[in-house]
Amino acid sequence: MGEKCVPEKLFLYVAVLAGTLIALLVPPMQHPDENHHFWLSYNFSRGNFAHDVNGEVGVYSTVEVWSFIQHYSGERRADRTFSFWEAYFLGYLPVTETHQEFIPIHPWIEVNPLPHMIAAIGILIGRTVFTLFGYADYYTPYNMLLVGRLSNLIFYISVIYFAIKTNLYFKKTIMMLALMPMSIFLGASMNVDSIFIAVSFLSFSVFLKFFTDVELVLDKRELIHTAIIVFVFATIKSPQMIPMLFLLFAIPMAKFSSKVFWWKAVITCTTILGVGLLIANLSGILFNDTAANFSPYASELQRLQREFITNNPFHLLVVIGNTFSNSYRFWFQSFFGTLGNLDLNFPLPILFVFYAIFSYVFLYECLTSCNIHVKVRLFTLISQIVIIVGMVYGKYISWTPLVTGEIGGDQSTGIQGRYFIPMFMFSLFILMSAFLKEFYFYKKLESISVNITTMGAMFFPITTVLYILMMYYMY
Repeated sequence: MGEKCVPEKLFLYVAVLAGTLIALLVPPMQHPDENHHFWLSYNFSRGNFAHDVNGEVGVYSTVEVWSFIQHYSGERRADRTFSFWEAYFLGYLPVTETHQEFIPIHPWIEVNPLPHMIAAIGILIGRTVFTLFGYADYYTPYNMLLVGRLSNLIFYISVIYFAIKTNLYFKKTIMMLALMPMSIFLGASMNVDSIFIAVSFLSFSVFLKFFTDVELVLDKRELIHTAIIVFVFATIKSPQMIPMLFLLFAIPMAKFSSKVFWWKAVITCTTILGVGLLIANLSGILFNDTAANFSPYASELQRLQREFITNNPFHLLVVIGNTFSNSYRFWFQSFFGTLGNLDLNFPLPILFVFYAIFSYVFLYECLTSCNIHVKVRLFTLISQIVIIVGMVYGKYISWTPLVTGEIGGDQSTGIQGRYFIPMFMFSLFILMSAFLKEFYFYKKLESISVNITTMGAMFFPITTVLYILMMYYMY
């Protein structure tokens, strides 16, 4: 993009400005599932973990924080506007954390603490700073929420900055996708998607280097990087992205220093995958009986749905077809940006402009990259299909019967467009080619790509901030 406007620096400047404003401006609990993620991160910051008391799973925690979450949970933008005065008082009305009670809550049953640790550590550091400067009573639930959001944002920006910087061919595509309204909105939230999206983008850059750097020989350093990716995929949003790890088997044997080292890499990654999955599912294993007792009606519906699809496996094809035909418009919208509690949609012309620019950018970078081995394309395609089928199946079992009350329905519900953001970059492996480099005019196309990427990278985050201001504070 030129010496004065390299993608990672442009991303850094825009993401810091727009992300910080989003983190500060969005009212409490108006990010997706923020009540759940904030409650977990807050308690982990205090060392509060799940207890089983008389068959109820919950935590001994601060009543004031729980009341704050309950007060703002479930509010929709249409219910009322949020004011700067309200934010001011939420930040300065003293609150103590001394009133502790046992609060039973179902989400604790199957919670994996690791994805929440970035926000939890941030909240802990914030508590320490407020205490050192004599403002311990002013570390209100609202201030904790802001500190948690900003902690996730710092992680999001830092990891994606390196993902862009180290990527060989898709710098502008990652930048555009990371600054897309839905992505930057999640990046500035308590939602663990902020962690998952960032790590998936960096993982794509690492995998791309493995497949395309002809001089690279995999050694212990690359094995450590790979092991970290495997662990993160196993513990965050498990098991959504685990199928992408099959791409590791597409790495040519010649990339490894020896066959012995290849076997060491396989054994190491397999072991870490197993450990990660165990950690991710530890709470569910420990409280399995309690989970069934907490909501026997829901557990029974899920059991019956699973039994139905087991007895009628080909019905899953009907479910997949109907889900795609009935949900593609929602996915089209919510991939780009459905903000708040799924109640803030951008005007359609803005969507169309974004998709036109983004399509041009990622297709240009795909077709001016390099040719890649057919095995990588095939493994990517299979992994993507497995992930999508897994999402449809997972929601069909765990969510659809609870919403519809119906067993054996023809559609899966609950899948959102944002679920496709982490896997999108990997899909580019399928399209990679040096096709356009054979034509003399491809440099002119590069100039267009630079200009529209620069404008889009600034326009869409700024539009997101203005949209939040208008929809939450003015109307």
